[in-house]
Amino acid sequence: VSTQSTGDSKELILGVLSLKELLALIQSQNPEIINFSTLSPIPLFSTWLHERLAIAAKSHHDDQLLKPSEKSSLLLLSSSNSNPYVKLQEILLSNWKENDELKVTLEPILMRLAACYLLK
Repeated sequence: VSTQSTGDSKELILGVLSLKELLALIQSQNPEIINFSTLSPIPLFSTWLHERLAIAAKSHHDDQLLKPSEKSSLLLLSSSNSNPYVKLQEILLSNWKENDELKVTLEPILMRLAACYLLK
Protein backbone atom coordinates (compact mmCIF):
# COMPACT_ATOMS: atom_id res chain seq x y z
CA VAL A 1 0.00 0.00 0.00
CA SER A 2 1.24 3.45 -0.78
CA THR A 3 -0.24 6.89 -1.04
CA GLN A 4 0.41 9.39 -3.75
CA SER A 5 -0.29 13.07 -3.48
CA THR A 6 -2.66 14.26 -6.20
CA GLY A 7 -2.97 17.97 -5.53
CA ASP A 8 -4.94 18.50 -2.34
CA SER A 9 -5.77 14.86 -1.71
CA LYS A 10 -3.97 11.56 -1.37
CA GLU A 11 -4.72 8.52 -3.49
CA LEU A 12 -4.42 5.09 -1.91
CA ILE A 13 -2.61 2.59 -4.10
CA LEU A 14 -3.25 -1.04 -3.15
CA GLY A 15 -0.56 -3.57 -3.78
CA VAL A 16 -0.40 -7.12 -2.53
CA LEU A 17 -1.69 -6.44 0.96
CA SER A 18 -4.40 -8.29 2.80
CA LEU A 19 -7.51 -6.44 3.89
CA LYS A 20 -6.59 -7.16 7.50
CA GLU A 21 -3.16 -5.56 7.04
CA LEU A 22 -4.69 -2.59 5.25
CA LEU A 23 -7.18 -2.00 8.06
CA ALA A 24 -4.42 -2.24 10.66
CA LEU A 25 -2.40 0.35 8.72
CA ILE A 26 -5.35 2.71 8.36
CA GLN A 27 -6.23 2.38 12.04
CA SER A 28 -2.62 2.96 13.15
CA GLN A 29 -2.62 6.22 11.20
CA ASN A 30 -6.20 7.17 12.15
CA PRO A 31 -6.99 5.77 15.62
CA GLU A 32 -10.29 7.68 15.73
CA ILE A 33 -11.69 5.33 13.06
CA ILE A 34 -13.42 2.49 14.89
CA ASN A 35 -15.79 0.91 12.36
CA PHE A 36 -14.80 -0.19 8.88
CA SER A 37 -16.91 -1.27 5.96
CA THR A 38 -16.37 -2.26 2.36
CA LEU A 39 -18.10 -1.38 -0.86
CA SER A 40 -17.43 -4.90 -2.07
CA PRO A 41 -20.17 -7.49 -1.88
CA ILE A 42 -20.80 -8.14 1.79
CA PRO A 43 -19.79 -11.73 2.60
CA LEU A 44 -22.73 -13.86 3.78
CA PHE A 45 -25.17 -10.92 3.93
CA SER A 46 -27.55 -12.61 1.51
CA THR A 47 -27.47 -15.85 3.52
CA TRP A 48 -28.03 -13.96 6.78
CA LEU A 49 -30.92 -11.97 5.31
CA HIS A 50 -32.68 -15.00 3.79
CA GLU A 51 -32.36 -16.89 7.08
CA ARG A 52 -33.80 -13.99 9.07
CA LEU A 53 -36.63 -13.50 6.57
CA ALA A 54 -37.50 -17.20 6.65
CA ILE A 55 -37.65 -17.21 10.45
CA ALA A 56 -39.78 -14.05 10.53
CA ALA A 57 -42.12 -15.36 7.81
CA LYS A 58 -42.73 -18.66 9.61
CA SER A 59 -42.98 -17.40 13.17
CA HIS A 60 -44.93 -14.21 12.47
CA HIS A 61 -42.55 -12.69 15.02
CA ASP A 62 -40.30 -10.27 13.22
CA ASP A 63 -38.01 -9.21 16.09
CA GLN A 64 -38.03 -5.82 14.35
CA LEU A 65 -36.24 -7.02 11.23
CA LEU A 66 -38.42 -4.69 9.17
CA LYS A 67 -39.70 -1.33 10.32
CA PRO A 68 -43.46 -0.73 10.07
CA SER A 69 -42.93 1.74 7.21
CA GLU A 70 -40.83 -0.86 5.34
CA LYS A 71 -43.55 -3.46 5.78
CA SER A 72 -46.10 -1.00 4.41
CA SER A 73 -43.91 -0.18 1.40
CA LEU A 74 -43.48 -3.86 0.62
CA LEU A 75 -47.19 -4.57 0.95
CA LEU A 76 -47.99 -1.77 -1.53
CA LEU A 77 -46.04 -3.58 -4.24
CA SER A 78 -48.12 -5.70 -6.58
CA SER A 79 -48.28 -9.25 -5.30
CA SER A 80 -50.86 -11.49 -3.77
CA ASN A 81 -48.83 -12.23 -0.65
CA SER A 82 -49.78 -10.26 2.46
CA ASN A 83 -46.75 -11.31 4.50
CA PRO A 84 -44.03 -8.65 4.01
CA TYR A 85 -41.27 -11.13 4.86
CA VAL A 86 -42.42 -13.65 2.26
CA LYS A 87 -42.93 -10.83 -0.22
CA LEU A 88 -39.38 -9.56 0.32
CA GLN A 89 -38.03 -13.12 -0.07
CA GLU A 90 -39.93 -13.50 -3.36
CA ILE A 91 -38.73 -10.14 -4.66
CA LEU A 92 -35.11 -10.88 -3.79
CA LEU A 93 -35.32 -14.15 -5.74
CA SER A 94 -36.72 -12.35 -8.79
CA ASN A 95 -35.06 -10.01 -11.30
CA TRP A 96 -35.86 -7.02 -9.07
CA LYS A 97 -32.77 -5.09 -10.17
CA GLU A 98 -34.39 -4.62 -13.58
CA ASN A 99 -37.50 -2.97 -12.09
CA ASP A 100 -37.10 0.71 -11.16
CA GLU A 101 -40.06 0.70 -8.75
CA LEU A 102 -38.63 -2.26 -6.86
CA LYS A 103 -35.13 -0.75 -6.78
CA VAL A 104 -36.44 2.50 -5.31
CA THR A 105 -38.44 0.63 -2.68
CA LEU A 106 -35.75 -1.89 -1.77
CA GLU A 107 -32.67 0.32 -1.70
CA PRO A 108 -33.30 1.99 1.69
CA ILE A 109 -34.53 -1.28 3.20
CA LEU A 110 -31.51 -3.26 2.02
CA MET A 111 -29.07 -0.50 2.98
CA ARG A 112 -30.45 -0.43 6.53
CA LEU A 113 -30.41 -4.22 6.80
CA ALA A 114 -26.83 -4.35 5.48
CA ALA A 115 -25.80 -1.80 8.10
CA CYS A 116 -27.50 -3.91 10.79
CA TYR A 117 -25.63 -6.98 9.51
CA LEU A 118 -22.28 -5.19 9.48
CA LEU A 119 -22.75 -3.81 12.99
CA LYS A 120 -24.12 -7.00 14.55
